[in-house]
Amino acid sequence: MRRLYEVADFIRATRRRLRFGELSRAPLRILRVELRGDSAECDWMMRPLDLWDSNLSPPAREESASCQALADAMALRAVLLDELPSIRSAVLRCFRASPTQTPEAIIFGTITREDPPLLRIASPVMRARLCGFQFELENGFLKPMKSDELSTPDERPAE
Repeated sequence: MRRLYEVADFIRATRRRLRFGELSRAPLRILRVELRGDSAECDWMMRPLDLWDSNLSPPAREESASCQALADAMALRAVLLDELPSIRSAVLRCFRASPTQTPEAIIFGTITREDPPLLRIASPVMRARLCGFQFELENGFLKPMKSDELSTPDERPAE
């Protein structure tokens, strides 16, 4: 039962601490949380654009949404490690709604409890990369990841 309470605490903390984003007032939507021993997996949907951003140019809207998704990835990492003390590593995935009805994976990360040295890193993109997140950023827009990039090294087929 303790694990169930930890997951419930994680969900409540996510709702409380990530209720609003820095660039979007939409709540973060957790799709799945799975615990296995000292590891976890968590999938979430990227926040939709804020209504106030509808007057921005398409590149500016895409950049705003991408910045919010990276900020959410870093914040979700912190909440997960704070609220689930027994977790040593976790796989986090962020998905974006797509016109084809199948969500696109845009951020993937295998994170660990060890804190990377982030004190002097000003770039949010570099901070996310140092924490173990993988993504493709082109002109401020998060591109969909290829399916072979979404597995951990031990899940990839041998070449």
